[in-house]
Amino acid sequence: MRGVLVFLNLHMGFRRAVWMLNAMVPCILFSGLFENSLWSA
Repeated sequence: MRGVLVFLNLHMGFRRAVWMLNAMVPCILFSGLFENSLWSA
């Protein structure tokens, strides 16, 4: 039973990490595009 709890804990942690990355990627891309537009201007 403990193995199932550990597996669920890891699974939720992995999903949370993926969710955080999905939230960060657009911000990083947007800031990169913003800086590029500033440099080109």
